[in-house]
Amino acid sequence: MRTRRCSAAKTMVELAATRPGATSVFRRFRFDFCCMLDQDLAAVAAAHDTDVEDVAAALEDLPPEAEATRPRKLEPLIGHILARYHMVHRQELPELVRLAEEVERLHHGHPDVPFGLAGVLQELTEVLDARMGKEESELFPRLRRIEPGSGRALSELKFEHSRLEAYLCCLETVTAAHQPPVDADDTWRRLYAGTAKLVDDLIRHRYLESETLDHCWRQGVQPQQPQPASPSLH
Repeated sequence: MRTRRCSAAKTMVELAATRPGATSVFRRFRFDFCCMLDQDLAAVAAAHDTDVEDVAAALEDLPPEAEATRPRKLEPLIGHILARYHMVHRQELPELVRLAEEVERLHHGHPDVPFGLAGVLQELTEVLDARMGKEESELFPRLRRIEPGSGRALSELKFEHSRLEAYLCCLETVTAAHQPPVDADDTWRRLYAGTAKLVDDLIRHRYLESETLDHCWRQGVQPQQPQPASPSLH
């Protein structure tokens, strides 16, 4: 019961980022969670007229994320973000754009075709590429140098992440929560599997940069506490 109360008090972004499978639970309860990432689970459940205990129980059955996948030191964390998110976004987004264009072309007469999805993904690709490039050329080097003024840059980064919520909400809406129709072909199913993974990756990426990265940097700039003197021996 205590674990469920803890889950109810956590934000949607923290739950989605630290509990693999949490977004599937949110979709099962038909939550518009991508537009409410900074609200706690209790508030989101109340907004959807859902018993938070039912949602928390479903989350409790999920395995926690392995601690090894969440570095707690600045340099390993930056390396993890670059390899796991920046590189993966650049590899996967162009393929998702291609798949979306193919689905829109091949199934233009289907009532559930995701019209406009290719354009949303292309715009998101450009926005992400510009932001990630700025992080790689400006923000991460400043953090590695432990520059005190980096705190403001991290605050700006949090604002940039919040702007991505509109894209996440759009992806959830256009794809009907990434659920292909029963007569969807393999291309359509691959597309929606990819967009669901993209949303999960973007939420985890946001959490790592907005919360964990900020925490690791602040640990680095804090002055070391002096060690207590050893008692004199007479």
